[in-house]
Amino acid sequence: MLPERAFVTGDTSLRHGAFARLEHPEMFTPQALPADLALHHALPRAAGRAFGITHEMAGRLWGLGVAVAWTFAAWFLARAIARTPAASWAAFATALFGAQLALLNGYAKATVEMNVCVLVLAAAMLALARRGRELGVAGLAIALALVLHRSAVALLPAWIAALALAATAPREARPKAVDWLLAMAPLGALAVIGPRVWKTFATFDSAKHAPHGLTTLAPTELNDTAQTLLLLAPLALLAFGWFVRALWWRRRESVALAALLLPQLALLAFVRPQQGLFRDWDVYVSAGIAVSALVAWLVAEALDEAPNAAWLALPVLLASAPPAVQWLAHQSDQPRALARASDLLIGPPARPADVRAAGYDHLGMMYMTSGDRARADQAFARSIEAAPNPRLMVQRGMNATLSGDYAAAREQYDRAVALNPELTMGWRGLATCASALGDAATMERALVGLRRLLPNDSFTREAEAWLEANRPAAR
Repeated sequence: MLPERAFVTGDTSLRHGAFARLEHPEMFTPQALPADLALHHALPRAAGRAFGITHEMAGRLWGLGVAVAWTFAAWFLARAIARTPAASWAAFATALFGAQLALLNGYAKATVEMNVCVLVLAAAMLALARRGRELGVAGLAIALALVLHRSAVALLPAWIAALALAATAPREARPKAVDWLLAMAPLGALAVIGPRVWKTFATFDSAKHAPHGLTTLAPTELNDTAQTLLLLAPLALLAFGWFVRALWWRRRESVALAALLLPQLALLAFVRPQQGLFRDWDVYVSAGIAVSALVAWLVAEALDEAPNAAWLALPVLLASAPPAVQWLAHQSDQPRALARASDLLIGPPARPADVRAAGYDHLGMMYMTSGDRARADQAFARSIEAAPNPRLMVQRGMNATLSGDYAAAREQYDRAVALNPELTMGWRGLATCASALGDAATMERALVGLRRLLPNDSFTREAEAWLEANRPAAR
């Protein structure tokens, strides 16, 4: 009912159908693990061949299946912590609803399935803390998350806590031998993906996500992070109740949730989203799930302790569901979503120049693809203003070319090749504008670059032929 149409979040513009069409996806996503490529590249291609559906439809059907799994995981968590029907429904709504539902629509990225594993792990940890059960489920959830995405390494403290909780459970409630065996599954997963993940951390992630090491969050980033957690867990403010009661109330459950939540929050101190948090909010979904699990536990405990307050389950449901549905509707309304993204970049508060440049670059491409040339030009202009880049100037020139404004396009291509004489697309664009405007002088300049970079290309030969035919007329 509310499909993704905005394609602003994260890598959605690539990872919706288009990813499965790539012949060599590892060239675009060298950090992707084999399980990611199997689920989101090989599987949609196989489904397309077998059933004659598009890669986009295959991805959306898979997302539907993930949504069903997400619903069962939320109910599993509710049943693990609640003793009364009202508490069960309130905990279920708290765990189920959040902005992460907007990712279950064909977003072909392994973090989507990994986050289902995180929710299952939260339920298993609470069940283990309370009744000494589900150790094997916790181990399998962590192992599956590890083979899906490298960020699941942050779940290893929860694995250690799960083992400790199982070892210290009352004798009659301790897990069976098969549970201990399944609990060792993360070791096998680490043996398979460990070297590759370490290489990715040392190369890709250190350069892209943590270029300056451990740093302090600026006020703007703190604000963005808090807003994102509220987007992912609409009742997140209730989590402050944990800090008041955790020291003396239900300590085993507190240990389980702390082991799950604190490493996720620690990542916020040094992981920097490549494209700004307003786009890359999906990388914080695991933290949002941990917060939701904590709030679900607090809500369930409160309602179980006060049977006369069972009616509060309905306000909890109404406080959780509408924000999630609103976000789904927002992601399905491209004009509003793009307008919001532009407003966030304009501020206040002021965003860093690199965030504004990357954000407006993406918005410009989205507007250009949709045919809104005026807004695309405005977005590209703001991106260039934030961080002058020859590639962006070429994109702005392409947008002007598609609009038929060859004079404006010529100006942008001129600026691009002046900054980077090795930019082939700049010289090609300049020659195209020269041909459209009958500008022999500009064509002569363009040919200097084309002959140097593309000496034997058919485009260069056509430009030479045009100049030879039009030079007398130009004189």
